[in-house]
Parts: sequence; C-alpha cells; structure tokens
Amino acid sequence: MSTLIVVDCEAPFGVGAPSVGDMTEFGAVDVNALREGRTETFHGKDCSHETFTRFRDWLEPRSPVVFVSDNPAYDFQ
Repeated sequence: MSTLIVVDCEAPFGVGAPSVGDMTEFGAVDVNALREGRTETFHGKDCSHETFTRFRDWLEPRSPVVFVSDNPAYDFQ
C-alpha cells in the first residue's frame, strides 16, 4: 500500500512560485501515520540540496508514496 503524503511549499511574497524564486519553506505530513494516531512530519526551511536530501531520507521508509497538495498548481514545483 502507498503512503499518502500531503505537501506544502512557500515562496517569498511577490515571487509567484518556488520555480522562479527561492523556496522559503517546505513541509510534508504522513497521512497514514496520522490514521494510526502518530504524527510524522517533515519541515525544510529552504530549497537547499540538504533539505531535499533529508526529505528523500524521510520518504525512503514510507515508499511507495503518493503526494497530495491543497494547491497542486503551485506545490508541484
């Protein structure tokens, strides 16, 4: 069974999207863990290689994953 991961990202005000400016924050929640009464989250404070290496490491034991966002037109980037 896949792990459902809800993601959200933020960019500086006025930039428009993370794809055209530095991302200021990135977060994810493991929904499967919430269903089991646990809170398992990821929080990155920038768009650095280190943030996404840590995110990859956080995702690895949850694979395969399905990403969901409240704003896919923005957050897919």
